[in-house]
Amino acid sequence: MRAARLLLALAMWLALGLAPMAAARQPGLVRLRAVIDGKAETRLRWAPPALVNPITRRVSGTPAVQSLAANQDYIIICDTPITGELTILNGRNIVLIGCTINGRLNAKFFSGVFHAEGLLIRPPVNTDGVGWGATGTPTGVMRLQNVRMEGLQGCNNTGAGCNHSDCFQPHGDVAGIQVDRLTCYNNYQGFIVAPQGARGFSDIRRFNYVDAGPANSDGGNPSTGAWFSDTDQSGGTGQKPYFIACFHCYVRPRVASQFWYKGTYPFPRTAFSVGGTAIRVIENADGSVCYGQPLQIRGIVARDGTCRVIIPGDPPGGDFVPLSVVTNYVSPGYMGPSRLTP
Repeated sequence: MRAARLLLALAMWLALGLAPMAAARQPGLVRLRAVIDGKAETRLRWAPPALVNPITRRVSGTPAVQSLAANQDYIIICDTPITGELTILNGRNIVLIGCTINGRLNAKFFSGVFHAEGLLIRPPVNTDGVGWGATGTPTGVMRLQNVRMEGLQGCNNTGAGCNHSDCFQPHGDVAGIQVDRLTCYNNYQGFIVAPQGARGFSDIRRFNYVDAGPANSDGGNPSTGAWFSDTDQSGGTGQKPYFIACFHCYVRPRVASQFWYKGTYPFPRTAFSVGGTAIRVIENADGSVCYGQPLQIRGIVARDGTCRVIIPGDPPGGDFVPLSVVTNYVSPGYMGPSRLTP
């Protein structure tokens, strides 16, 4: 019976133009699939990277830009909540655990892993929650775990003094993105991981986005929860698909019936292409969305073979990162070592 179910699931994947992901490319997913929706597993997916002779930097108040030595490991400690932007330049492996940032976290030019955990981020209007990377200079892997973002506000018309406000967005060439347990309240956009520069991979797990706050001032608020790829229609001609996974990713739009065009982009019910190839977007009966060729974005897969990359509404147990988790933060521990995926 189990073999028959597996064959049925495989047949459905192939019919949709999807390629099942090899077991070696999905560490920990079987266990995650069984326990995460009920929030039984509170541990985080990745432990901090191993540090070699790290230097400790302490920050507080309104800190100056933290310019680090290249190829040197660092531990960043917040002695008090940060007011304004916390900018960190260079370094190799960097660990920041437990911090309230009343502004944006901005990181550039680090060459290893930036492990940011247990953060409460409350940026000002027209600002991303976390941004990293820069055009022309490669940046390493950004890892966000147990992060809560509140009060983000942005708008669409950048020519009218507005800025797009994303929960998190890479800029330029970045080696990778790893997210496990991130909750964001924003009135503009959840995340954008479109290949607008060289991208190694995007591995996003236990993410929930809520369209909240005042309506957009210029009336152009897309409030898109997940922006995976610019398309030919929006100037993305020639963009190349790369490895993206989004496991247990939820989006709650302001109006539930608008999920089909505010939950994710490219959205269903509209023809899109990338690099001249039509994008296959699957809209399931429950409203969840999956992608086939050429994007090949991985999502959770039900026993009947249904793929879900973005799911409408809230996680069954509520926010993945409630305020209580990041208040006087204590790490819950880790399911595995500091491994780079896929």
